[in-house]
Amino acid sequence: MHIKFRPVGYLILTAIMAVILTCPLTARADSTAEWYNKGTNLLRAGRYQEAINCFDRALEIDPKYVKAWNTKGAALSGLGRYQEAMDCYDRVLEIDTKYAPAWCNKGLVTRRMGRYQEAIKYYDRALEINPKYTHAWNGKGYALASMGRYQEAINCFDRALEIDPKYARAWANKGWVLNKMGMTPIEVLECYEKALAKNPKHVPDWSKDKTPLAETPEYKQVKRAVDGR
Repeated sequence: MHIKFRPVGYLILTAIMAVILTCPLTARADSTAEWYNKGTNLLRAGRYQEAINCFDRALEIDPKYVKAWNTKGAALSGLGRYQEAMDCYDRVLEIDTKYAPAWCNKGLVTRRMGRYQEAIKYYDRALEINPKYTHAWNGKGYALASMGRYQEAINCFDRALEIDPKYARAWANKGWVLNKMGMTPIEVLECYEKALAKNPKHVPDWSKDKTPLAETPEYKQVKRAVDGR
């Protein structure tokens, strides 16, 4: 058997070329993730414009980075720039029509704009893709409640809580709707207390000024009624 040996110089050149070809791809992946993670942390801190700048940097590197488009939309929504947020979610869905978080976020934005029936359609689309998507069940319930369809809203919150019994937002929203339905203060308070047990700092969807649940007039009212004060 004839074995063909390669010159040492050839082998070194091959190794160098392999490094050159792979390093840019690795750096590209690392930098998109780094910008995305930095933007996500800024978003959680409420520093929306800084978050947007980070997502834009990630998208300059990878224009099809769906998570960056989706989370940029959330930051824009936080600034009240709803149409720009919707444009981001539409970009996501051009890339991946089955990306449920984008459908859910379209529901959130249209709900905030008071377009409740449209929001429900978007939530339903998210739930077709992922029937266990608790955020979509909760959002749909809130949209239904905003239209006065209280029992349907309760059904949605219950579905969310079947999937995740520790979902504070659904417990708070269920209590809020039960209160609107004229249920007893003890039934309402039970839901609020379960929300607070899961997250003592929870800020409910219906708190327009971002007041934590335990400090809202709604909570204090039912607490006084149950305590007999």
